[in-house]
Amino acid sequence: MLRNFHIKVQPRVRFLEKEQLNEMHCAMLEILERTGIAVYEDETLELLAGAGCSVSEKNRVRIPSHLVEEALRTVAKRCTLSYRNGARLLFLEDRKSYWGTGSDTPYILDAYTGQRRQTSLRDVEQVSRLVDGLENLDFLMCMGVAHELSQDIADKHHFVSMVSNTVKPLVFTASSRENLKDIYEMACMVAGSEEKLQQNMFIAHYTEPISPLIHPKDSLEKLLFCLDKNIPVIYTSATTLSQNGPATMAGALALSTARIVSGIVIGQL
Repeated sequence: MLRNFHIKVQPRVRFLEKEQLNEMHCAMLEILERTGIAVYEDETLELLAGAGCSVSEKNRVRIPSHLVEEALRTVAKRCTLSYRNGARLLFLEDRKSYWGTGSDTPYILDAYTGQRRQTSLRDVEQVSRLVDGLENLDFLMCMGVAHELSQDIADKHHFVSMVSNTVKPLVFTASSRENLKDIYEMACMVAGSEEKLQQNMFIAHYTEPISPLIHPKDSLEKLLFCLDKNIPVIYTSATTLSQNGPATMAGALALSTARIVSGIVIGQL
């Protein structure tokens, strides 16, 4: 008889057949090669031009399909995030999924009064402590914006509140490259040194390009800094059908994939 034996069964849901996935992939390649992306950061433009991309005077970059395929072939297939105390927890590979909180919500329903109000630094602290105690949550994002602070520095205070109240992996945002650098230095101090942080990375940075196909200067500056420091990056896409993306689900998916993959190309270069 087996005792204390646990098994996790992960459901698999597939919405697209193999042929449809291939069609979506080809559409993504066509978007990047014919329409291209808008890039507003000089170092990134130099990287792309040096790799053989076509760069126009209006910062429009068209990426040859062979560069896209090579980036997808060589990009890391796994990433690991640790507890702050060193225990490896999140193995980002294959089809594994993990659960955590969201980020930067401007309003909250007060837990005591039930009233809707602006979030504060105290809310970030309380959510951090709550996540630390919940076994079903694997990582923490700050959940709120500290409205009582200047938004030029609020992100650094968010990080301090999070790292002070949980040992779980942190996904954080930063309003600028300078603030991102400060947060990284704080993480190094918490870990004990930069070398120790690199051995047990407990942070990941969340940043975004802009839909439809725009890579703004601040997003790229943060992306490049994270790549230099081996900080995992969530460089994700947010497409709204019929607003900043196509009306059809297939078109929006192809566009979103193109934007994310263009970030992978930049990262691999």
